[in-house]
Amino acid sequence: MNEKNDQLDIENLNEVLAELQQEVQSIKGDVEKLRIAKLIDRLELFINEMNGVKQDVDQLQQGLTQLRTPTTSKKTNYQPSEYSKLQRMLQSVQTDSSNTTSKKWNNSTTEVTAIHHNK
Repeated sequence: MNEKNDQLDIENLNEVLAELQQEVQSIKGDVEKLRIAKLIDRLELFINEMNGVKQDVDQLQQGLTQLRTPTTSKKTNYQPSEYSKLQRMLQSVQTDSSNTTSKKWNNSTTEVTAIHHNK
């Protein structure tokens, strides 16, 4: 009877081992599918980023093309900077004050009557 029981135990163990092997193979397949799914997700992200980079490059190329082409209207609406405005104001004030000052100094005359040397 021991032999029959041992034989049944061995058969049961063989069945359990076969089921375990099937489950391990199934798990390996699932893991491989997960790896592929992750890889596909990463590739999609990469492709999306590259599309954004391509759009940026296209915009830069358009900007360069616009910079390289000569403008038909050479005269642009020039807006002087605040610094330029202030500089012109200062120059006009200096010019006005120098004209006023020179008028005052030009009216009086200085006459040199003698030169003295100290020895």
